[in-house]
Amino acid sequence: MTSFALLLATSLRILSSGDLPAWDWDAAVIPVRKTDPAFSDARRTTSLFVYFSPECSHCTDAWPKVVELAKRARTVGLSVGGIATYATTRPEITMFLEALGEDVPVWFDSTHAVAKPYAIKTVPQAILVEPDGTVQLFDELTDARLREVEAIARTIARARR
Repeated sequence: MTSFALLLATSLRILSSGDLPAWDWDAAVIPVRKTDPAFSDARRTTSLFVYFSPECSHCTDAWPKVVELAKRARTVGLSVGGIATYATTRPEITMFLEALGEDVPVWFDSTHAVAKPYAIKTVPQAILVEPDGTVQLFDELTDARLREVEAIARTIARARR
């Protein structure tokens, strides 16, 4: 586990870890926009995925901060992306992204490929994935929680200089 993952795990309340199945980088999730990379491209770095729904008010509130975190995290080797819940449609996801910012890659979990193996039932939820497929799920993705992640990203960036 990378130093970023360790810091993140100690800072955020871990919903579950350890007994989770390995991450499936070839899961049947599809890019929402033509500019979004293939899902498997994220496997090169530690990745933080935010599982969300366009209809969720907490997701709407958190998304601009997710976009900002994604910009900052690139400097420390962390990929940040969104995974839209299977309980929505591509047009709803597209409208959400157009309204709130398109700076983060987003995939559509139309077949429950992510939600089912990790028993994701609430949104927003953070999923931390190491390149080796190790998964940790975090709940309480509040503004305060995102600020914590942002502070951790800055600390790691400073430590790498």
